[in-house]
Amino acid sequence: MDPDKVLSQVTSMSDDVKNSVEDINFEEKYAFLLENAPTIFNIVKSNDHDYMPMLLYMINAAKQITAGEIEKEEKEKEIGEMLADKYLYPVLDTINEQTNV
Repeated sequence: MDPDKVLSQVTSMSDDVKNSVEDINFEEKYAFLLENAPTIFNIVKSNDHDYMPMLLYMINAAKQITAGEIEKEEKEKEIGEMLADKYLYPVLDTINEQTNV
């Protein structure tokens, strides 16, 4: 999958969704994104999430791996640690605080 094409389609589609362009057939106009990254397509179309920072991070990671700048396993570990710091550890800290009261 071409990360630059994904980013281009996400950016364009996001603009169309935010501008409430109703006469667009998203499935046709963004067929590449729908076929190659349907989850991303649905997230962008729903306009319910602040997805762009994470998407840019992931696309940059894919570029680094493809360019040979970093090993896939190393980048996967880095991403896992970042996601745990952002989503998992705060929840665990809250649970620990509640159970230690």
